Amino acid sequence: MEFVEIRGEKYPYKLSYRALKNISSLSKDGNLGIESVEHALYWGLYSGWSIEKNAVDFPFKIEHMENILDEQFELFSKVQEDIQALTNKINGEEGKQKPLETGATSGTVLNKLHLEN
Repeated sequence: MEFVEIRGEKYPYKLSYRALKNISSLSKDGNLGIESVEHALYWGLYSGWSIEKNAVDFPFKIEHMENILDEQFELFSKVQEDIQALTNKINGEEGKQKPLETGATSGTVLNKLHLEN
């Protein structure tokens, strides 16, 4: 289990299928907006918390993610990298570096992460 530090406290974090499923559903045209990182962080924290604490008293809401990422921009970069690593693993490209852009279409797994403003 991986842990991330938020406001001085460590929280369990696991970016998983659930996170990818939830962020890919945000896209209608195959491109993800920058807010996809907020959703990935939220679902990564939720997955980690569920494993460690059985989802009891989960301390975050999706609305908290923007402020957390604003306060800790290095966490934004980490989540972006984690999305790319998990996507590469699912696509059989584990260990390969790719630019962070998205080519998600229905019926396929995210290939790249492309963040738009």
